[in-house]
Amino acid sequence: MLVLLFVGLVLSLEFVSAGPVEDVNQVFKVIVDILRPLFELFLGPYSDQQIFFASVLLFVIIFSMVWVALNRMPLFSDNAWVLWIVSIAVAMLGTRWLGTKAIIETILLPYSTIGIVLTAGLPFLIFFAFVEFGLEGPQYRMVRKIAWVFFSVVFIFLWFARYEVISEATTQAGGGWLRHVYWIVVLISLGLAWGDGTIQKYIFEHKLSRGRTAVRNRHADALRRELAQVDSDLASGIITPADYQQRLRDIHRRMRALGAAGP
Repeated sequence: MLVLLFVGLVLSLEFVSAGPVEDVNQVFKVIVDILRPLFELFLGPYSDQQIFFASVLLFVIIFSMVWVALNRMPLFSDNAWVLWIVSIAVAMLGTRWLGTKAIIETILLPYSTIGIVLTAGLPFLIFFAFVEFGLEGPQYRMVRKIAWVFFSVVFIFLWFARYEVISEATTQAGGGWLRHVYWIVVLISLGLAWGDGTIQKYIFEHKLSRGRTAVRNRHADALRRELAQVDSDLASGIITPADYQQRLRDIHRRMRALGAAGP
């Protein structure tokens, strides 16, 4: 609740003046400069706040994509520490390799309205797949909450750093409300953190339903094969017509009970 109130308070600053935004940017600059040696160790050199926060976002995107991909491989999914270490290492190398100012501005800091919307939505979708599906289960509940709060903070800082660019681009495009796209992502992210239990319950029930459907389909296939075998046995003279009718009724009864349509 306090976080949501903070978001609403910060969002209201835009309707007052750009002054408060500049003040907040100065605070961010001091914090970032103090921790610059640590940040540059993971992200590589950066020139200003926009590049820094975009580098953090790039790191998160690369890490999420690598983690989700490697988690599908038994070699990594069975060794959690290896999975995390390799994902972090690849994300660090990828961020350093792609972390030049020109590339980051092109990929994550576009100046067009559609570009701003896409660079807010796509990272969110990638991170959603990583957090909600890659870290599913009650054992990761707190990790998911922290991950969504962290993601929200990155977008809050990035909005402050890009305030003038976003305002100018969205105003010229006639879609002033689009300047809040970063805040929409923030609110959705915080909502996911708040409703983690409900979301994970839905994912679990969906997987359970798919599992039941798969089992039912396998049973239905087995009954169809049994039906074909009964037809073959009758044609070969292995069973009598009376046995055939009895077995046929039994198979159809099991099909109806299973909810599968007969041939």
